[in-house]
Amino acid sequence: MSQLVFKDFCIHWIFDHPWYAISGCFASFYTVYYLAFIVKRPILSCGDKKFRQFIDTYCPISKERFWPTWWCFESRAQTILRALIQSSPKVDYTSEHLTTSDGGEIRLDWNENDSNSKFSKHERPTILMLPGLTGSSKENYILHMVYDARNLGYRSVVFNNRGTGDTQLKTPRTYCAANTEDTEFVIKHIRTKYPNAPLIGVGVSLGGAILFNYLAKLGDESEIEAALICSPAYDFKESTKMLEQGLNYWIFNQRLARNLCNLIRLMILFNYMAKTGKSACLLAAMSISVGWDVFAACNSLDKFVNYYLFNKTLARSLCYLVKKNLHLFERNVNIDTAHVLKSESIKDFDERFTSKLFGYSSVDHYYTEASLHTKVHSLARPVLCLSAADDPFAPETSIPMKEAEENENIAIVKTACGGHIGFLEGTFPSDRSYMYRWFQQFVSGMFEHGLKSD
Repeated sequence: MSQLVFKDFCIHWIFDHPWYAISGCFASFYTVYYLAFIVKRPILSCGDKKFRQFIDTYCPISKERFWPTWWCFESRAQTILRALIQSSPKVDYTSEHLTTSDGGEIRLDWNENDSNSKFSKHERPTILMLPGLTGSSKENYILHMVYDARNLGYRSVVFNNRGTGDTQLKTPRTYCAANTEDTEFVIKHIRTKYPNAPLIGVGVSLGGAILFNYLAKLGDESEIEAALICSPAYDFKESTKMLEQGLNYWIFNQRLARNLCNLIRLMILFNYMAKTGKSACLLAAMSISVGWDVFAACNSLDKFVNYYLFNKTLARSLCYLVKKNLHLFERNVNIDTAHVLKSESIKDFDERFTSKLFGYSSVDHYYTEASLHTKVHSLARPVLCLSAADDPFAPETSIPMKEAEENENIAIVKTACGGHIGFLEGTFPSDRSYMYRWFQQFVSGMFEHGLKSD
């Protein structure tokens, strides 16, 4: 009898409080979905047994499940909220202004870490950081990595490209994903200043791509010893297409076109590594959120949601640098500045400005030269790449997992979630991220242990 009373009570309670019942069902479904489809171990693609052993030993995070922030694991939410809610640790910089051979200006922001006695000044391990997208030394993800490097006893130097980081554009030249001349210049300067200090490169998004191309170009002559590259866009064309579709267009693409300096940094680090190959001066490199295939990246950015969320927003940002430096670019007969300033997408901007400024025959020619997925075989320094399968800038199909299995100098870590430079984890992700933990473990392992011979 008591069971019938309890059953009757439950039925009446559900009908009297339907929203509680609906909320409970939704919470249960959400939890099951999150645990079954979102929380997963990363997939590691690496063709070298020694490099894989290094990651297994010194990057234990590779064996852990990635638990994205449960209330914002969707790719666009991860991408946008990282910029909005993450804290900005306080770090001190000393700025150094470099003049290039053509009269351009580059600013390096140094965190020398002289108060740390773990290493001598001249032998202190050094990390070259190249920000991505609209980044500079003030970006919160850069500040977090500089902060972590300082706690580990290392020196950091952030490469602010021409016209970025509060510097003035001195010549009618910016920078692009396929050109690594400024990166070569900066790395040679660092090696001259600290010839006995091991050097690792860390590139995020566009910054990661240029470093990759540098390493592929120079091979054994590269003056960096390793690299970490996060969120690369492997195929520019596919990435651009994704940005030109739907919400990505309005949220990201237009804003990028406002500020050329911010977008072009998307590929810097990865292209440097690919361009120099074994000649790179870096000990290793880490790449974060880089677009491997420019054509695939374009297609990705053209998709409905990506177009309105990212593409139009980023396109506006690209145009901003041109607008504030019109007096420099109006002299170039190949560039119609009025047409450039009407760019509605990243591809529009690259077709009307970037490809012409750097002498490419077409935007497709530029994207072919900038893409990374065809240059994996040229790497001659250990490069670790961190990518998310749901990156709105780099479609999963463009990530060269198979090619990585055939090269001894690259390891690609692919997570199920993370967005573009997102990788938020924990309920309150204001301070830490999955990306920062990879950074800590990779650079400390590489500096202090390296790839040991069998």
